Amino acid sequence: MGRRPFPRHEESGLVDLSCYLPYLPDPPDKVPIYVVPSPDSPFVHQHVYFKWQGYKLKGLSPVEGSHSPLAKFRNFSYNQVLMRRKKENKLHVDFETHVSPPPDKTIENVLNEYEHLDRIGAATVGLELLEDPESRKRFTDHEVGLPRATVSGLSRYDAADFLELEREKSLTILREETVSPQVIITSAIQRLASYLDSQRLRSEADERLGNDSRFYPLRMRHTEHLLSLSNRMLKEVCEVLGIEVLSADKSREADSVAV
Repeated sequence: MGRRPFPRHEESGLVDLSCYLPYLPDPPDKVPIYVVPSPDSPFVHQHVYFKWQGYKLKGLSPVEGSHSPLAKFRNFSYNQVLMRRKKENKLHVDFETHVSPPPDKTIENVLNEYEHLDRIGAATVGLELLEDPESRKRFTDHEVGLPRATVSGLSRYDAADFLELEREKSLTILREETVSPQVIITSAIQRLASYLDSQRLRSEADERLGNDSRFYPLRMRHTEHLLSLSNRMLKEVCEVLGIEVLSADKSREADSVAV
C-alpha cells in the first residue's frame, strides 16, 4: 500500500488537519506550548507543508527564497503541530513526503490571518507588561522595561487602550469568515491563552469551542517575538499621532496668520 496524500479543503487547498487526529493521542492542553527542538525531546514540530528534503535538512529550497510568501507560509508557527516524535515518524510513513502548498491567493489570505493572531498575542504581552513591568521576566531573558514606544509621547494608559482595541479588532476579524478553518484559528487562540495566561483569550477560546473541546496543539511564537511586535505596534501609532499633532500645529499657525 502506497503513501496516502493529505486530504485538502476543497475551496482553499489547505490541508485538512482532521487526518492528524489519530497521531495526536495526548489531550491538547497537556501538550507543551513551546518546545526547543532537541534530539532528546519527545515532542517535535511537525510542519504541515514541506518538501521532504527541505523538512529534514536546514535551509529552504532555493526556488522559495528566504523571504518569499511561500517560505513564510511553510515555516509559520501556526502551520506546525506539536506531536510525539514516534507519531511524527509514523505520519511520514503513512502519508506523502511532499506536501505541496495551496494556491498563492490562499497563502496571501492565510498569512494575513496569521498576522492577526500574532497581533493578538503581541497586544496581550504588551498589556501584561504595561500593567506589571516585572512580568517581563516571563517574556524575555533580556532586561527590558515597558514597551519602548511609550516613551515617544504615548502614556501607559493610552498605550494600553490602543493595544486592547487592536486585540479586539483582530479577534473580531477572525470571528468572521476566514480562509483558515475556524478550528485552526480557535486552536491558536486557545494555545495563546495558555501560553500567555490570558483570561481574555481563554474566554474567547471557550466561547468558540462551546461543547467541542477539540483543538490542535499548534506551535506558538516565542514570547520575545510577540514582545518585539507589541513595541512595533505602539511605535506605529506614536508615529501616526506625531504626524497628526504636527498637522494640527501647522493648521493653528495657518489660522493665526490668516487672522
